[in-house]
Amino acid sequence: SHGLEEYYSKLLWRYTSYAFNQNDSLVYVYQKSIDNYEIKLYNLNGKYVSKITKPYRKIEISAEKINQNKRSESLRDIKYHFSIYFMFVDFKGRLWVNRSTDRKDINKSEIFDIFENGIYINTIVLDFDVLNDDEINLITYDKGFFILNFTQNSISKYEIL
Repeated sequence: SHGLEEYYSKLLWRYTSYAFNQNDSLVYVYQKSIDNYEIKLYNLNGKYVSKITKPYRKIEISAEKINQNKRSESLRDIKYHFSIYFMFVDFKGRLWVNRSTDRKDINKSEIFDIFENGIYINTIVLDFDVLNDDEINLITYDKGFFILNFTQNSISKYEIL
């Protein structure tokens, strides 16, 4: 049974991403897509409130990554990056969206679009890479967040102004 739960957990992670905002009691839900950048907002009763959309250009996966994907049944036919990888809400209630980018543009960095009250306010680049095979965890705290890289045995601290 544990193996089945782990399988479904990984499957859900591959196809949805969500973040919770305690400040305004909203849940942000992203259905993984290679075509759209769309985040739906729901209240705590599960009622649809609104959505965030942003123009998005499909980004092809490199031939090397496609060959690696062929080893994984669930990723075998994916030829493009998902538009969004993950999201989180900072201590000020702003939504941070880790979006896909052409890796030739910024090698080993992540781009985040930041939204406040559903309105885009900024894009920033941070110096870590979620597309490598490292096991990474992000932990928020009252002044920012930490990136824990278990593979490289490192911690990076980011303070939010």
